[in-house]
Amino acid sequence: MSSEGGRIPGWVASLLALGLGILLVLGVAEAGFRVAELFLDRSGPGEAAARTILAEGDSFTYGIGGLSYPQQLEEVLEARLGDRRYRAINRGIPGLNTAALADMLEEDLLAFDPDVVVVLIGENDSWNTIRTPEVGGWWHAVDRTLMHSRVYKFVRVAVIGWRFNTFHEADAAAQASRAAGEVVAQERPPHHVADDAERLGLFGTLTGEIHPETVPTPVVGAEGEAALRAIIPLSEQGRYAEVIEQTEAYLERWPEEPLAYETLAAAMARLDRLDEAAAVLRRGLADTAPSAMHENLWFVLGSVLHRAGRDEEAMAAWTQALTDFPRSKALFWSMSHALYQQGRPFAALDLAERVPALRDNELYRYLLDVKAQHPGTGGDVSAQVVEAMRGDLRRIVALAEAHGAALVFASYPDMAYPVVAEVAAESGTPYVDFRPYFQERFSSREEYISPDRCHCNTDGYRLMAEVLADTVLQLDGAPRHTVP
Repeated sequence: MSSEGGRIPGWVASLLALGLGILLVLGVAEAGFRVAELFLDRSGPGEAAARTILAEGDSFTYGIGGLSYPQQLEEVLEARLGDRRYRAINRGIPGLNTAALADMLEEDLLAFDPDVVVVLIGENDSWNTIRTPEVGGWWHAVDRTLMHSRVYKFVRVAVIGWRFNTFHEADAAAQASRAAGEVVAQERPPHHVADDAERLGLFGTLTGEIHPETVPTPVVGAEGEAALRAIIPLSEQGRYAEVIEQTEAYLERWPEEPLAYETLAAAMARLDRLDEAAAVLRRGLADTAPSAMHENLWFVLGSVLHRAGRDEEAMAAWTQALTDFPRSKALFWSMSHALYQQGRPFAALDLAERVPALRDNELYRYLLDVKAQHPGTGGDVSAQVVEAMRGDLRRIVALAEAHGAALVFASYPDMAYPVVAEVAAESGTPYVDFRPYFQERFSSREEYISPDRCHCNTDGYRLMAEVLADTVLQLDGAPRHTVP
């Protein structure tokens, strides 16, 4: 075509046709996904169940470390009643705090119309109690808007699954390990929950579920990479002595591999050999070429030193690390959280005087905003944390009442937050304190704790499921099976 006489040039017409074609394909795909939703149950197991239990919370609900309590709760109830009368929907998100849960709860109540809501929350409020606005600039706003599109969400899920290997191959391997009686530590990146990718993108980067941004990639050749990949599953199975033995042998042949030092140090730390782990990490930083992987080594080194009570050395390590990686949210969170535990939550802000680039760190800006919201506290925001948590728990109670759902609050296996029990008492909400049940059934913490030394293993989550099953049955007036 010619542009003469107002005619559109041929290349422009071709581009317009291509654009219209792409829009048509996307429109048809979007319509297809929405129609498919009408015929697919997106809530998981228990398809024919008459009663719905909605499990809301953080990583203890999601099930890091073992088979989650919501999944086992459904199995326990089915075994006791002889039919699939209940379905349990797991909406746990690692790193979630009470404010975020309260913000998101109504959406879940509308989506699933539950009969019972179980809430286990509070562990992440000590650091992430303040509700944050958009984090990460204009892209997060665009991303959250696009997440309303089923096509865009499908692409995001596919990318996340491919990048972090979160699809069925990993699940099948975990199930096979459990069938063999092995302990599985489900250590996954913070953005691994495909259905909640947009929510984790906002909240996961501001909580205790932070990990270094660097995705480990071996620097050695194919043979060295294959050898290292063969060692890593042993750590996931809790076979740390074997990991140490094989990784030490590996480093004799491939001393230039940073990921091997991290793997060796992590296994030593699991066995409380903290001083040895710190020495290994320092050796890794000294003996390997500077690279993005050093962020991981610094992150683990600071954490190991802090856990060993060597706080001055830990601060020095994190300071050096942030000089090299000033935008690392993981490193800045580690330092800030350690200072928070010492009663100095805002002391990390002073580092920006030495490292000006730190001012571009998202968590630095977040902490600066928190300090501005609480002037005159002298760095002690504990009272504000409790009151914010109390207000959000009351919102949760009100939302459950408005939607006609029975609500249950619960403690953690090893820890209870008094404010949760207080709000439960004032509102007449059932409160489950797991601690006495764990003390009665298990003779030591090692029996129910996962290899990450924080979350439960499958046996621990099983006990939570059994105790909650009694509570659910009591709410519905069904006979209880007292947990031994």
